[in-house]
Amino acid sequence: MADLDQDGDPDLVTGNLGLNTRFQASENAPLGCYASDFDNNGTIDPIMTMYEGDKNYPLAQKENITKQLPGLKKKFLYAKDWSEATIEDVWDKMELENALHLTAYHLETCWWENQGGKFVKRMLPNQTQSAVIQGIIAEDMNQDGIIDMLLAGNKYDLEVEGGRCDAGNGVFLSGAGKGQFVWVDNTQSGFWANREARDLISLRTKSGKPIIIVSNNNSAAQVFQ
Repeated sequence: MADLDQDGDPDLVTGNLGLNTRFQASENAPLGCYASDFDNNGTIDPIMTMYEGDKNYPLAQKENITKQLPGLKKKFLYAKDWSEATIEDVWDKMELENALHLTAYHLETCWWENQGGKFVKRMLPNQTQSAVIQGIIAEDMNQDGIIDMLLAGNKYDLEVEGGRCDAGNGVFLSGAGKGQFVWVDNTQSGFWANREARDLISLRTKSGKPIIIVSNNNSAAQVFQ
């Protein structure tokens, strides 16, 4: 939280999955998850869904989902049958209504302008969307009186079909004023947070020079100054 547009009230920056995965979401076609004990064995089964056109399909491949839910083998004998099945074809309306249903309409990392207590979504440069963002610092880093941003993330332990989300090298966005941000190439900024970053923290030396510490999952911390 910081006053990103310099209008006197606090705005928000939120990290997200980004736009560099097979997952897609929009207002009319959200990414979804139904969670319930679909096979009545005492454990919760989360089933992710994604729209293609106006139809909502389970994301998991037949081979993988039938390992978790063997009862589906008889209902969908062939991969072709499964590929054409919507979530409503797999489970009836009552089962879906009784399940926990979560939806995501936006996957972008963005900032939210505070307009009198109402937060309005504002986009960040495309380079911010290359990977999951899990650590954010918003402060004036180049001492020009304008808020800048450092962001880092990546995520290695996604489900097998999706693979690792590891394209991020860390992002430095130089504030241009009035909520505008310009991406600075990593070769110029010197910021290379290309591991599985979990958080960022900014410290200051006695002279006021910033020191950035990146905490990484299953790896040593990185220090930038």
